[in-house]
Amino acid sequence: PARPIPVATTASASSPADPNRSILIAVTSRPWDGERRDYVRLTWGGRALHGWAVLVRFMFCSGGFTAAQARALRSESRARSGDVVVLPGCSEGYMNLTQKTVAILSYFVHNHSGSRFLMKVDDDSYVAWPRLRLALERENATYTYIGCMKCVINFFWA
Repeated sequence: PARPIPVATTASASSPADPNRSILIAVTSRPWDGERRDYVRLTWGGRALHGWAVLVRFMFCSGGFTAAQARALRSESRARSGDVVVLPGCSEGYMNLTQKTVAILSYFVHNHSGSRFLMKVDDDSYVAWPRLRLALERENATYTYIGCMKCVINFFWA
């Protein structure tokens, strides 16, 4: 069963169980990059977002990697409280990133309908919790896109 990262226990206007204050962070990674996933777990992936229920999951497609890599991912998932998710209907690889994104969206809709937000981030990115919290708390729209579809130099976003 999925377990959220512990959330700070100081007083808050909303409890972490509040669905308006919950987020699934889907971290895209490559099957052979266990070291990168460990860095994420040790840095931003293991930190709490005060007053929010945060669930960090490393996402992989079911196709495109070897049987040995599949065994290693299952073992890693067991060792890490199930934070590894293998998505059906897509294959790993740069040319399949759209498939992977659609599979992540489908996973979110079918498995985390109680969460208000979904964030997709690569395993070589760093989540700045204070900036993310502020961006999420000021956002009242039903559907929100934070990021950039076509980033340009010196373009900053939450």
